[in-house]
Amino acid sequence: IMGTDFNNVKKELNTNYIPNKIVLGGEKSELPLLKDKESAETKIYVCKNKTCQLPVATVAEAVKNIRGL
Repeated sequence: IMGTDFNNVKKELNTNYIPNKIVLGGEKSELPLLKDKESAETKIYVCKNKTCQLPVATVAEAVKNIRGL
């Protein structure tokens, strides 16, 4: 999750039961997976095996993508 509203989006995402998920993010990151994913809007990236899908804007879209993996 990248953007200024990271904490609120993280809280909403964590209301969903998704085993084995790891949530990373913030406004800016030096982590290789997140380094070039800065945005004026908060975006959610669903990644698996170091490959990320296109970003989505809502938790509902992210959960749908996660369940489809």
